[in-house]
Amino acid sequence: MTLPWMAERIQLRAIASLRPHAGNARLHDAAQLAQIMANMAA
Repeated sequence: MTLPWMAERIQLRAIASLRPHAGNARLHDAAQLAQIMANMAA
């Protein structure tokens, strides 16, 4: 089975290993981050 080129670049990572990008202008408080992480885990 041959996957499209972008599908070959997908990396599965633990949610705990994700870190915010320093250049991101959006800031979230701890409660918002917890909600985002819970949504990603679902």
